[in-house]
Amino acid sequence: MITTKLELLVDFGDKPEQALVNKTVQALKAKEGVKEAVYKDGAIMVESSLPTAVVVDIASKVSGRRTVLQGFGDPSRSAVAMISSQGAGPNIMGVIRFTETAHGLLADGTVAGLSGTHGLHVRETGDLSQGCASLGPHYNPHSAPHGAPAAARHAGDLGNITVERMRLCLARPPLQPARRPARRPRGSGGGASRGGPREYYEYCR
Repeated sequence: MITTKLELLVDFGDKPEQALVNKTVQALKAKEGVKEAVYKDGAIMVESSLPTAVVVDIASKVSGRRTVLQGFGDPSRSAVAMISSQGAGPNIMGVIRFTETAHGLLADGTVAGLSGTHGLHVRETGDLSQGCASLGPHYNPHSAPHGAPAAARHAGDLGNITVERMRLCLARPPLQPARRPARRPRGSGGGASRGGPREYYEYCR
């Protein structure tokens, strides 16, 4: 399972209560999917395979304090795409992070303002110069048909997610690192231009 390192800033105040700090760190350590958690230099460093939003939510609920994501483990191997109401619709905002690891490309994100069920797809380009029209078709290096999650389908078809009911957990990375330098997405959004023939995922409620 792919893990990433996160830096959480929890508002413990000028003089952090050690018991509360320890309680928060231990709660993170006890969560399945968290490999390590340690309080260092005023922040909680977490190595985890969980979505970023889940880790932040745990720290916030256990501590009862405002918690924000301050940084990632290796910014030189990460790219971030912002989601704004300009391209996605009114009151829809979020951020998607792409992190290249030794095992593949990890995509992790949080989106607010959505409702209902939505499909997750990787497009051929990240060009938003003409809105969605310039993104290209779904990433499909093997000429597979468009299909349901359990059927043969495009490598860029990542399944569906129902807001507030489930999240999509990648059991293994669906996008493998390219052997040649990856093309950087153009425009203000993020698309991925790399892929592999094997995709594995599961729904977590």
